[in-house]
Amino acid sequence: MLSLPAIPIFIVSSGLVAAIDPMWSLAASPFGWIAWLSAEWLILVARLFSGIPGGTFSTQNWGGWLIAGWYGALFAWLGRDTLRRVASSGPRMVADRAAEFAESSRFPGRRTLSWLAAPGIVLAVLPWIALGQFPGDRLEVTFFETIAAT
Repeated sequence: MLSLPAIPIFIVSSGLVAAIDPMWSLAASPFGWIAWLSAEWLILVARLFSGIPGGTFSTQNWGGWLIAGWYGALFAWLGRDTLRRVASSGPRMVADRAAEFAESSRFPGRRTLSWLAAPGIVLAVLPWIALGQFPGDRLEVTFFETIAAT
């Protein structure tokens, strides 16, 4: 729980660095410092808790079906209102939405949030596919850091 607040800060600031740095390195520097600081916090928390018994756990006995079921239940729960509407109104609603979308003059290229579902599913599943291909029964996380030579 101590590292959780630093993760989105790290992700967002790193993304900003990646986006801004090619255009103007000086403007990207503060975001780089924020990314570095949050990464250092993550490393510190990992070091502090690495010696605690039970700090690691094995995922060897977790089946892929369990992970797929978890994500299926998660997306079903998140989309439960949409699923209810689609199930109750059926194909007529889909045809009406397609016609409304085709006739839209305000934003001819607009997309609803449902277009984000496919990339979201891919981003949720890819890490588990990668983890399933690692040898051994333990997930090992490695933090790379630069130590200045003295």
